[in-house]
Amino acid sequence: MKKISEALHSGHRKRIKQQFFTHGLQNFSQREILELLLFYSSPRMDTNPIARILLKHFGSLRNLFSSGYYDFLDIKGISKSSALYLALLTEVLQRCSGDNGIKDIRRIENFSFHSRCDFFTQIFSREAEREIFMAAAVDEELQVTQCSQLEAGKTGQVKINLHQLTQFFTVPFG
Repeated sequence: MKKISEALHSGHRKRIKQQFFTHGLQNFSQREILELLLFYSSPRMDTNPIARILLKHFGSLRNLFSSGYYDFLDIKGISKSSALYLALLTEVLQRCSGDNGIKDIRRIENFSFHSRCDFFTQIFSREAEREIFMAAAVDEELQVTQCSQLEAGKTGQVKINLHQLTQFFTVPFG
C-alpha cells in the first residue's frame, strides 16, 4: 500500500510547478494554490493535507489571507515555519494592494485575540512619525464589536478628547 501511495506522489511537486509555469494559476483550485505556496515552507512533506485543513478552517484563500500568524498556529498540523510564511504572504498582499489595514479595520472581527494585537502593532509600527488614537470595544468573547480612529497627528501631539471617547462607548453599536 505504501508503494502505491509513494508512486502516486512521486513527482507531484514537479508536476504542480510545471503546471504553474505552463498555465499560471488559471487552472488551479484554491487547494492547489495553497499547496504550491506551502511547498516553500514545508520542503519535505506532503502539503496537500495541511492545505485541505487550512481551507476547511478558513473557508477560502481570501479569508486565509485576512488572518494572522497566531490564527495559523491555532491549526493542528501547521508548523511555525508555515505559519510565518503565510503571515508574511498576508502582509505582502496587503502592502501590494495598498491596504495598510486601517481602511478595512472591521475585518479583525474574525481574528483571534493575539492576531488582533499583532494587527494593530503592525499597522502602527509603520507610522513612526504619526500617532493614532483608536478605540475598540470587545464583547465577553473578545470579539471586536466596534473600532474607530478618534484622533491622529504628529507623535506626542495628539490630544485625547474625553467627550469623543465617552460618546464612542455610549453610542449603540450597529
